[in-house]
Order: sequence, then structure tokens, then C-alpha cells
Amino acid sequence: MIKRIIFCLFLFSSSFFIYAFAVELKITEEYQQGLIQRVKDLYTNKAPISPLPKCGTPVMLELFMVKDKLSPQTLELLKAYLDRPSLQTSYNTPGGHFKIHYDTSGANAVYHPTEDNNPTNGIPDYVDRCAEIFDYVWAKEIDTMGYREPPSDGSSGGDSRYDIYIVNLGYGYLGITFAESSATPWWNVTSYTEIANDFSLYGYPNQYDLIGVTAAHDFFYAIEFGYDIYEGFDPYPNWRPYWMEMSATWMEDQAFDNVNDYINYLPFFFDYPWWSLKTFTDDFNDPKAYHCYASCVFPIYLSEKFGVDIIRQIWEECGEIPFGNTFSAIDTALAPFGADFDSAFKEFLVWNLFTNTRVEPSNYYSEGSSYPGINISSQQRYSTYPVNVASVDSMPENLASNYVRFTPLAGPGGLAMYFDGADAAEWVVPVIGYKSGGGHFIDAFDLGIQQKGSFDFYNWDDYSYIYPKKCICICSASQRLINPKVFTES
Repeated sequence: MIKRIIFCLFLFSSSFFIYAFAVELKITEEYQQGLIQRVKDLYTNKAPISPLPKCGTPVMLELFMVKDKLSPQTLELLKAYLDRPSLQTSYNTPGGHFKIHYDTSGANAVYHPTEDNNPTNGIPDYVDRCAEIFDYVWAKEIDTMGYREPPSDGSSGGDSRYDIYIVNLGYGYLGITFAESSATPWWNVTSYTEIANDFSLYGYPNQYDLIGVTAAHDFFYAIEFGYDIYEGFDPYPNWRPYWMEMSATWMEDQAFDNVNDYINYLPFFFDYPWWSLKTFTDDFNDPKAYHCYASCVFPIYLSEKFGVDIIRQIWEECGEIPFGNTFSAIDTALAPFGADFDSAFKEFLVWNLFTNTRVEPSNYYSEGSSYPGINISSQQRYSTYPVNVASVDSMPENLASNYVRFTPLAGPGGLAMYFDGADAAEWVVPVIGYKSGGGHFIDAFDLGIQQKGSFDFYNWDDYSYIYPKKCICICSASQRLINPKVFTES
């Protein structure tokens, strides 16, 4: 059997993160009409707009951020959505931390409202199950994982318990966490959560599994609001809560590891490696809307590499100052490990190669066998040398990558590579020699200030590959030139 190498060359660009807080947000009539429709869709959407459920929190967060700048006419149209629901009755969960508000008749009636068998206590079983789930989520996220309790809302909703409202949400929307009022310091904000009154519509064998991950996701939003609700400004006034969303999706798997609902979103990351880690939109007709959910693999990488507490430590740093300091918070949290965001992100891109048929759960993602393989397009695979790879199918955005694959010649030898990256960006170019069964070679280009460098890889016949055909894989980003040349070792 002829052995071959898989080369992996990753690049990502980084830039200075500049935040300008004094920019005036201009609210146009067109924007307001679009916002009205997006808010109404959370409750009135009846037809699937995608095959995947989604979170309504970002839309209502956006409304929270801009409501003081909306016209009186717009505010009047949205008033019903800014007020808490008025429901028929409530139930204090046994754990003591939640008050669940619900209806047993009408449009907001809970699933099977007359079903009261487990236990027979005058409370619909659907409400009992929701109570158990939220109590478990509090115990997991607050008591076990050590996150800060959400700020108290005083007597809003009836008392100081955290309020959950079970309502009839539009199709596809499972939960919404609403920001309400500032606490102390002012970037900490109180909240309440709405969840759907029927989760049986989405094809799950047990709808309570889906309620579980929704509860874990949306309650983690409440926790995030207690650190810094403005973490999603990047830069102000652009509202892109990518870190909030990927963290909340990460928490789903921490709280309910056996459900793995997040895996359904992962094609929107692994199929589009050239999309920025900061990609965000709440237009669910755009596949980019699911990228922030799929990007939960980044906090998964962080927690599996540095320990589960690392995400809490990052959020604690986020809460030290208002607005978007996610990346400096990651730097601070990783400093005791001798790492920072740049070094972690470079390794994260390496981890993303080791999924699906290349999975190595002892070294990389523990659930990576269920992940898609990273996308390497047919136009980014080469088998003759020298070759000038002057461009790739989709140029990567900031904090993203591309993958290009090369097929080696038979016999001993190696590959000489030269990289010349765009000077306006900063590039990191790891190289991986892949060996089936482990023992990979991992190194990196040494790039100068002009983002140029070369790398000679020797002994390629010491390495094997796991693709159907022999290959060298170079995973790269936007570049002016990669010019690999085969050489014979002396």
C-alpha cells in the first residue's frame, strides 16, 4: 500500500477590534417596517421558512436596543409585543427559582391542557415537565457550572422568581428571551422568557428533549444578559450577537449531552468555512442565519481543550466592561494556559479537519464522528506541479478559512510551498501532515511583516491519507500565490 500525506495549510486574518460608541443609529421608515414584520413573524409565521427551528431572541433584543428611537406609530404597533403576556394561571416550580405562566384554553393553551396524569396535581403534565426541565437547567447552569444568577426583576410577574411564559409562537420559533430593564451595573439587564406551547410539531420522538435544549439555550441568554447585554455590538451600532448565540447553543449540549440537536446546524459551519466566525443575520431565508448556531463548535473546542469553566471565565471577563470585548475577554481567560485568541483560533481550524471520517475523539472533538467533514471543493484540488493557486472559490472573510487539496506523486520526496498573503491582513498558516491512526505532523509557515513565507515538507511517504484517492490537503485562505513544487530528497 502506498502511503501518502495530507497537508493542511490554514490561514485566517485578524484585525484590530475598534469600537466606536458615539455613532448615531439612524432609524429609517423602511427599517422600522422591516422590524415590525420580523417581530410579528415570531408569533404569526405559519409555514416553515427553513427545515430547522430557530431562536427569536435576537429580533427582540434588537427591538430592545432601538425602541427609544422608533416613531410613536411604530411603538404603538409593537406595544403588544413589548408587554409581558397576560395568561390565565401560574405555577411555582418545585426548585423555587421559576414561575411558569400558562393557559389551559384559547390560542395559548398548552399542549394537551387536560392531561394531568403524572402526577395528578391539577397542573397539566406539559407544565409539570417544563417545570422539571427548567429546574434542572438552573441546577446545571447556576449551581453546578457556577454562572451568575440572572438579575432579579423584583415583583414583575408576581414575585422575584424568574418568569417563564408558555405561549403560541409562530412555526419554527421555540423560545424568546426578552430584555426588560437595567440592573447594576447598567449593562446588566433583567429578563423573562417565552417558550412555545407545543413542541410536538418538529418531528422529535420526545418533544421534551427539544424543550430541554430550548430551556438550556434561552435561560443561558438570561444569564448572558446578567453579564453584558451589549456584548453583541460589534462595533456599535451593529447588532450581531454571534458570541451570545454560539454560547447559548454550546450550553444546550452541556445541559443535555444526549440530545445533540446542535449537530443539525453544523453543515452551516462546515460547508462554509470561508464565512466569518462573526457572521450573523436574523433573516432565516438566508443560510447565514444558521451560522451562529453552527459556530457553537468554537466554544465546544474551547471547553474541550481548556476545560468547561473557560466559557464562564470568558463571560465573566465580558461582564467587566460594557459592549463588545469578546476577543480580549478570550485573551484574558486563556492567558493562564499560555494561549490567546489568535493561537486558539489557529488550533480550532486544525480541529475542524478532524471530523467525520477523520475523527479522533481522544484528541479533537469528542462527538466529531457525527459532524460533517470540512468542505473542500472540487475546484480546490490539484494533482500537477508546479501550480499557481491565485484564488479560491470563495475568498474567506475575517476569522475564516479555505481548504485546498493537493495530490502527491508516488515515492519519496516532499513539497516546497510559498505563500504570499494580502498585506492588509494578518495570516496564520498551519501545516498538517496527516497520518491515519495518529502521529500527525503539525507546523506553520513563518511569515514576515509582508505576509510572505515558504515551507518545505519532507518525507511525505511517511504519511497516509484517508480520502478515497491519495492527496495532500492544503487548507488556506485568501492569497495571491501558493506555488507547491515537488522535490526529491537527497
